[in-house]
Amino acid sequence: MYPSSIPRRKKVERELFDTLYSVGSGEFICKSQGNYLFTAEDERGEQLLLSIPDRLRNAFYFSSGDYVLCTPLENKKVRGEIRTVLYEKQIAHLIGLNSWPKNFPTNSSRKIQNQNEPYLSEDMLPTSDSSYDEADSDSIKEVSGSNSS
Repeated sequence: MYPSSIPRRKKVERELFDTLYSVGSGEFICKSQGNYLFTAEDERGEQLLLSIPDRLRNAFYFSSGDYVLCTPLENKKVRGEIRTVLYEKQIAHLIGLNSWPKNFPTNSSRKIQNQNEPYLSEDMLPTSDSSYDEADSDSIKEVSGSNSS
């Protein structure tokens, strides 16, 4: 990384994390579903193809489920360009301005939803059969007994 690019990245980072935004005329909020040129879901549930401006492209990772503020484009395929990623502080500000789409959950409901979801799904956990425990304990004794000789 060249030293001249470091201040530019810090400026973009400060703008991305600290600036409070408002939704301008024609702009819209979407939920991202990927990285770089990716699909996003608008408040009506419609899938849109969006682009990321060059200044944000290699500076930050856009994860699935993030909310982004977009500017519309006059293109049939790519429907908009991301203006910024919305973090908790910016989302709270937009909720206060009544600019947040009603179909998207607010921060508090997203946190509650994430707390109710288990960290591991049920099929990833080992079974708790009693036959499994007995069979394994016998084989462990045999293996440990053969290693000690």
